Amino acid sequence: MNAVEINGDLAIAAMKRAQLLMVLYGVCEIVYFVLAFAIRPDNESSRIVNAVQEPISLLFLAGAVLSTLGIAWNAWIWWRAYSRPEVYFD
Repeated sequence: MNAVEINGDLAIAAMKRAQLLMVLYGVCEIVYFVLAFAIRPDNESSRIVNAVQEPISLLFLAGAVLSTLGIAWNAWIWWRAYSRPEVYFD
């Protein structure tokens, strides 16, 4: 097995791992958006309830944004391993 075959195998492994993580981040993003909008404060609640619900809702939205960044990062890893496997692991 030469270096090109090893790099090719590593690139394929990186692509599979990136695809798996993109799916996982996509599911997390959907869950975070659903939770953020399910817990968002309403006008009929008391001020104390709104004070608790609003930061939690913002945390879920932040989780969705971070999941989107994770998808973008893993898409970049996947593209780089796909387009140039010989450069990816040098």
